[in-house]
Amino acid sequence: MKLQHKFGLLLSSLSLFSFISSAEAEPKVVTSIKPIHSLVSYVMDGVGRPDLLVDGSSSPHTFQLKPSHATMLQEADIVFWIGEDLESFLETPLDSIAASAKRVTLMDSDQIELLKFREKNVFDDHHDDHDDHDEHEDHADGHDDHDEHDEHDDEHDEHDEHDEHDERRRT
Repeated sequence: MKLQHKFGLLLSSLSLFSFISSAEAEPKVVTSIKPIHSLVSYVMDGVGRPDLLVDGSSSPHTFQLKPSHATMLQEADIVFWIGEDLESFLETPLDSIAASAKRVTLMDSDQIELLKFREKNVFDDHHDDHDDHDEHEDHADGHDDHDEHDEHDDEHDEHDEHDEHDERRRT
């Protein structure tokens, strides 16, 4: 009976160990920004869940690495990021904290078509092309018919004279 108990304990330990091993087999994936996180999450569905460095309340332009981010990078097996040209804030942390993680730099991929950098906002000139919107200038003309009310007020003044006349009769 003692042997059966030890055998059961051994089986329980092995099943617990296999559970822990399968949990550890889940890759630790870190992504830099939301669009990458969305894509990686879709690919990892059922396998694991990637961590996101620049979350909803942060901006890549003002991002500051927190201790929790450093922990994510330190524990990462793989890090997905755009690249140093757009995410220069990650270059040093990836080299030092996440040195053992595999790094996937999307700008280096030959499967992605890179667009040229824009030197000025392409939407700046949009507001200069509203010459066809002159109808707004004529909007005030649509209220000329309200001037009739001014004449109508004068008519009421004439009626006031009658009121005075009525008051004289009463007294």
